[in-house]
Amino acid sequence: MRAGSDRSRHRLPTTDEIRQFEARLAREPTSQAYAALAEAYRRAGRAAEAVTLCREGLRRHPGYETTRLVLAKALLEAGELPAAPAEI
Repeated sequence: MRAGSDRSRHRLPTTDEIRQFEARLAREPTSQAYAALAEAYRRAGRAAEAVTLCREGLRRHPGYETTRLVLAKALLEAGELPAAPAEI
C-alpha cells in the first residue's frame, strides 16, 4: 500500500467532497452512492445523519452489505451500541 493512499483514507472529507457525494446520490440513488455518502457523513462526525441515510439506503437496497457495515460503525459512533452488532 502506498503511504499517500493510507493518509487519504484517514483524512476527514471536505465539505466539497460531501456535496459531490450528495449530488451523486441525487442523480443516481444506487446502493454504492448511499454507502459512500453515509461513510463521508460518519467520518465527518455526522453519525446520526449517516444512520438515517444508511437506513434509507437499506430500504431501497436491502442486500448491500457495505451499507450495513457503515450503519454498524455509525451506530457505534452515535452511541447506539446495542443496535450495532445486528447489522454485521
